[in-house]
Amino acid sequence: MSSLLEYLYAEERRGQGGAREALFFTFNVDLGFFETRLLGLTRAAGALVTVIADARMFDPDVRAIRSAGTAYIPGLAATPGGAFHPKVNILVGEDRTIISIGSGNLTLNGWHLNDELCTVITGDREQGCPDLVVEVADWLRGLDQQVRLSPAARPRIHRTIDALDDLVRSAPVLPTAHRLVHSGTTPILEQLPNGPAERLRLYAPFHDPAGIALGALINRYKPRTVTIAVQPGQTVLTPPALVAAANGSGVSLTFERAAGERYRHGKLIEATRPDGSQWALTGSPNLSSAALVRTLSGGGNCEVGVLTEPTTFSLYPGDGTPVPAADVPTHTVRDGPPNPEVAGGVLLLGAVRSEGNLTVTLHKPAPAPITVEVSHFHDLPESYTSLGVIPAGQADAVFDGDFPGGSRIRLTWLVAASVPGEPLQRRYGPAVPLTDPARAAQRRGGQTGNRSAPNDPLDLFGDPRLAEQWLAAVGKLATNRTRVPPPRSTSSGSRTEPADRARLADAAGWRQDNDPDSWARYTDEAVERLGQSIFVLATGGLPRLGSLLGDTHEPTAPVWADRVAEEDNGAVEGDTIEEQDSRTDNEPEPEPGAEKPDREAHRRARTAAEQRRYRAWLTDLVGKMRGRPAIDRAAMHALMLIGTAGKFWAGPSGGQGWLHLLADATVALDGDDIPAALEPQFGSLAAVALYLMRDAIPYGARGHDRDTYLAALAASEHLLVEADLDLVRAYSEPLRNDAGFPIDPAAVMEHATAAVQDDPTADLVATVQGAYPDWEVHAHGPNLLHVHGTFGKPFLAAGKALDLTDALPTVGVWATNHNGDWALAIVNEGTLSRVEPGRDRIVRHYDYALSTLLGPGRIAAGGEAERNADLRHRPQNRPSDLTRTAMSAVAVDSAVGPPSGCPAAGGAAAAPSSLHDGDRP
Repeated sequence: MSSLLEYLYAEERRGQGGAREALFFTFNVDLGFFETRLLGLTRAAGALVTVIADARMFDPDVRAIRSAGTAYIPGLAATPGGAFHPKVNILVGEDRTIISIGSGNLTLNGWHLNDELCTVITGDREQGCPDLVVEVADWLRGLDQQVRLSPAARPRIHRTIDALDDLVRSAPVLPTAHRLVHSGTTPILEQLPNGPAERLRLYAPFHDPAGIALGALINRYKPRTVTIAVQPGQTVLTPPALVAAANGSGVSLTFERAAGERYRHGKLIEATRPDGSQWALTGSPNLSSAALVRTLSGGGNCEVGVLTEPTTFSLYPGDGTPVPAADVPTHTVRDGPPNPEVAGGVLLLGAVRSEGNLTVTLHKPAPAPITVEVSHFHDLPESYTSLGVIPAGQADAVFDGDFPGGSRIRLTWLVAASVPGEPLQRRYGPAVPLTDPARAAQRRGGQTGNRSAPNDPLDLFGDPRLAEQWLAAVGKLATNRTRVPPPRSTSSGSRTEPADRARLADAAGWRQDNDPDSWARYTDEAVERLGQSIFVLATGGLPRLGSLLGDTHEPTAPVWADRVAEEDNGAVEGDTIEEQDSRTDNEPEPEPGAEKPDREAHRRARTAAEQRRYRAWLTDLVGKMRGRPAIDRAAMHALMLIGTAGKFWAGPSGGQGWLHLLADATVALDGDDIPAALEPQFGSLAAVALYLMRDAIPYGARGHDRDTYLAALAASEHLLVEADLDLVRAYSEPLRNDAGFPIDPAAVMEHATAAVQDDPTADLVATVQGAYPDWEVHAHGPNLLHVHGTFGKPFLAAGKALDLTDALPTVGVWATNHNGDWALAIVNEGTLSRVEPGRDRIVRHYDYALSTLLGPGRIAAGGEAERNADLRHRPQNRPSDLTRTAMSAVAVDSAVGPPSGCPAAGGAAAAPSSLHDGDRP
């Protein structure tokens, strides 16, 4: 088989998106060709895609690259001394695998134009897996120990191993006439069948110049004749050296012309035994000592081949026309790859971005400092700026900078001039695409996924039919698919939890979230169920969707890329040309009068019918949260949050309000299946929801809304431990409070912190401050507040503050103003005690009886309410027993007056010293 392409087309045509991983190992690589012709096809099969090429040969055309580092991982490999030369391609899913082992590089020539040899292995759960599948997994297992690989590529290899192992465990292993050979620990020559051989027939595009490999083959098999097919002027060989190797062993050597006009790049060793049986080796090894005689650790190449024994037909390409050795020209190529090792023998293996920084990896520690440069994705490919220096002795370095995936990284160094006395000359290494692991892990779902999934979550709020279809599809997929157990964390870190929080069940037997395969399967199924945009919403990615609010999407092509037309033809990033044509041809014409989803629909005014329909949809959404996978609950809760801003309700409160539904969603958010990796998302969602509810309830109000909020807080406050400011900001972006103002993420975090700390006083401070933002509010003890402002009546201010503090049975409030006036008001055991100097500066004491109708604020307002509640104890210049008990409960000596040293008091005046005879507590 000369090409894997037809198998990829067949897998894509299944339309099931069943592939999980795609690995392409190659020597040379043309990423422009790969992105144009193979990437879309492979991703359409459902796979996450990784390409691994030889780091010494990597020299991409950066203007032909669009998706490297974002739609797939561009990996590099460096061997100890030889070339990274395998041509192995693996596509694997839960039910089947396709593997090719051949001679073709990942280039246009290797996949279309050259004459190549390729062995294709297919396996599935029902029909079984050839034993070559097991051997390929074993080869991958050892690769990480034998070859230095890009960090981003290594997890993909391990996931592929796991997928192959899972498939083999569930399917019968079928013995075949094929066996894998590779140069990892034993020379390939020593893995070939034992001799002797009557005849050897050989072809390779490259022979070593001294004929060492041919001499080793002759020495092992003692053939009578050796025939080598050649393409004169194209096959790289030194005929005199080969003739000398044969003559030295008394072997007859014949050269034959290779059939056909196409350049022949396939490699073949074919042996015929004395009994007439044959065996053959195909794959990546050329007829060179680096490929056949040496191992990786011995300076040889990384090679992979397939040994077939016995063979039933010949692959030998000679046409039978002898070519005299004298007529076979010596043909050589320049020595060394295009990227000679730089600055003391180091190669750039890769660069990976994370939040605010990126990590650059060399294939070995730098012997001297090496400069790293970066070209932003949107800058011209020739435009670079200095990123920093990798110090001597380090193979990895972390640099600050928030560059998008697909930006270009390169090394630069100085070399001596060729002319003595001339200044040092600067050299530049090849550009390596910056990998964004998060974007490269976004899988394109197959036809089994949610076909109603929106391109953007806010599209659901522009078309109620789409919203209803999406929710129905989520439920159907969740019911029909086997639930992947949520991964649990193996982190050794600790987290603070309330002492009375119920502990999770023992996690023994759960897959871990640092198990790449388990986590990938969990998120992959979520993407298929929810759709990519809703999955991103659930995991905290709303800022990436900010174009609906006036921002722009992160583009998938650089601004300098050529554009033939501005219209959108329906193409998806990574599509092949055929896929783009198919998408355009199959896109139905819009019906007359049909409109695109309303991108601001979640905020515009709604008709009564729309309001009812969306209220019903959101009620259905929240009702279906319980029992759903954790990540689904996060997505549904996030949609409910957005729904609060959708003008579907008359307001937050009452039967026509959203508060009770949001509370139900927040209570349903919790569960014992939350993966540790998603705990910050769950904590942040709960924090935003609880803040919205608290902000919607008038301060001091009592009733069903407040009770609902408190119940939701009690049920979900343990989630708030993991709330994260960046995620809170992400989930708050499209939201507004009831007054129409944006949600302040810092205020959300303050509210969450107060709830987590279980500090009633801190909560009181936040509550009072929220009600009266112009006041300065702080605490002087566990149940004593101090408010300071420009108000004229301190007792009235203290009464208003106390109206907001009914969560505590005993609480006191100092109130001071800029004029030096002050008052102390204390609620204790159903009474209100007041301590305040009069106009004559004499401190007086009052006691009032509290009731349902007469609260502190109403009493402090004066008038008939104050007169009716006054207990009229005398004399007023001395505290009553009620007042003394109340002061003692809040640890205050009224004789001292307000805390004059407190900055918020602004130097509030104290009463005359003759009336102050106690020490400050």
